[in-house]
Amino acid sequence: ECFMTLDLLEKIKKIKTTSLANNSFSDQKTSHHKPKDYKAKYEQVKQVIAQQQDMIQQLNSENEKYHGVLNANKKIYEDAMAQLEKQKEITIRDMQTKAQKSLSLIIKRHLQKEQKLKKLAFFRISTLKSEKKSLQTKQQQWEEKQKCLKEKMEKLRIKGIRLASHFTTTKSKLLNEINGLRREKKEFRELFMEFKHNLIEKGIHLDQ
Repeated sequence: ECFMTLDLLEKIKKIKTTSLANNSFSDQKTSHHKPKDYKAKYEQVKQVIAQQQDMIQQLNSENEKYHGVLNANKKIYEDAMAQLEKQKEITIRDMQTKAQKSLSLIIKRHLQKEQKLKKLAFFRISTLKSEKKSLQTKQQQWEEKQKCLKEKMEKLRIKGIRLASHFTTTKSKLLNEINGLRREKKEFRELFMEFKHNLIEKGIHLDQ
């Protein structure tokens, strides 16, 4: 998850760097460029738009992978909780069954031996208390594990929300930049056609 997040942030950083370079390029004056310069800049703008669209697709793919990881972790958490609950019930049932069987066997075997029965009863009661205490300790451990898993899922959920918000903001900025580049592309095209038309009026044909 950390590597995926770092990789996603690195790609966002690359997109911002490309965007800054493109903004610097778009601020240059174009009134004294030759026709081949207009064509080159027009193709360069097209290439930049294609690159940023590819970056957006990659970000979408990374976001889907991250959501897949969150869903997988959620499934692991649910399975772990179900397994803990099942194991808890089995252990409690087994301990209760063993205790009941042992106590019944002791009472049956020593029904006529009152003093020994009392001693065994006291001993068994002490053992059951110890087992109960052990069971309570295990239950506390299960509750602590459950709490840790819940905290982990909450952190993952918050992390996912933050990343999704950051992704949405970055995507919106990139779309705005792409729209700006498209407008610049249209302006370049209109300027080039006007320049070509002026040359034709002067008897200069670019195709020759």
